[in-house]
Amino acid sequence: MGITSSLPVAPSDGAEVIISVVLFALVVFAVLRLTIFLPAIAVDAPGASVRNVFADTGGHAWLIVKAYFITLLPFLLIVISTVGLAWLGGAHDIRSGNGALAADVFAGLLGFLIWTCCVIVSARLFMKIGDRVKAGGAEASE
Repeated sequence: MGITSSLPVAPSDGAEVIISVVLFALVVFAVLRLTIFLPAIAVDAPGASVRNVFADTGGHAWLIVKAYFITLLPFLLIVISTVGLAWLGGAHDIRSGNGALAADVFAGLLGFLIWTCCVIVSARLFMKIGDRVKAGGAEASE
């Protein structure tokens, strides 16, 4: 018997976890750096390019993270409170029975509000940090 037979996790599972973590980090990086790209396109900004967006968002990662976190925190508290109250009220399996439709409607409405707030945050971040994108290119930084 080799070492691999006594491991609780198969080597393929370990590779899957590593790949998942790397992909998650890449998605977070892309979202942070491209957060002002869609608002720039929406207002037809003269410098709306990926290069200018990357230049404008460089050094502002914590500002972007804080803006989204502060925006999403109330929704997170609403979800935790709702699930906690439903569980205390005896709805242990809300995905079956009478509560399924109400849960779906609640999740849909909450999702709509979250997306709307994220779009607003992106637009406000564009107005705050989108110097090169709004001015039309790299000459705005000089």
